[in-house]
Amino acid sequence: MTGERYRASLNDGREVWLDGEKVANVATHPAFRGAVDELARLFDLQHDPDLRDVLTVHEPEAGTRVGWSYQLPRTLDDLRARRRSTAVWMRESWGQHGRSPSFMANVAVGLLDFREHLECNQAGFGANAVAFYRHCAANDLVLGHALGDPQIDRTTSPVDDPDLALRIIAERDDGVVVRGAKQLTTLAPLAHEVLVYLSASFAQREAEQFVIWFGLPLATPGVKILCREPLGAR
Repeated sequence: MTGERYRASLNDGREVWLDGEKVANVATHPAFRGAVDELARLFDLQHDPDLRDVLTVHEPEAGTRVGWSYQLPRTLDDLRARRRSTAVWMRESWGQHGRSPSFMANVAVGLLDFREHLECNQAGFGANAVAFYRHCAANDLVLGHALGDPQIDRTTSPVDDPDLALRIIAERDDGVVVRGAKQLTTLAPLAHEVLVYLSASFAQREAEQFVIWFGLPLATPGVKILCREPLGAR
């Protein structure tokens, strides 16, 4: 990923709303432009001759050179190299990216590392984890995550009122159909895709329609991103 490619990739038709208004282009909107420009600058560091080997490495599983955050560590030296890469990013951003792109890149790597266990759970799940990882790593995608359910009515739960959370409403040969909402979607307006997963509270209630993991491009028709007030808008 380069800064120029990153800016251009955000103008993909995604539906982003801020203060009741639809955002035409996240990369140029005053509330988001500063954060986008900073992420773009950090992506460009991967191409700096003095930092290229600190920030990127060839990863056999991805079949290409990737950021260290997308590298599957196999040795202690790998872990140390990943830390050095993270230190550069944190130093350059003055530690203001607690949820930097490396945060969810590590989750994608974790799914890859867990692929054999996923395959034991259901045939094909392991292959799905590998394919998802390779897709994200090879394209150096910025991932968000969505796992919390909207706190609409604390006197009830989505088990009692299914429309209070995201759930599966149909399973088809080409995938699943879901309906509902998730909150606390890290980096949502600035990410390429979001990794959605269940709320742990449902795992003990046998409410299987709420138990799902999937990745989704944020420009997918039907997806609406409702933003909290960003600091850049002040």
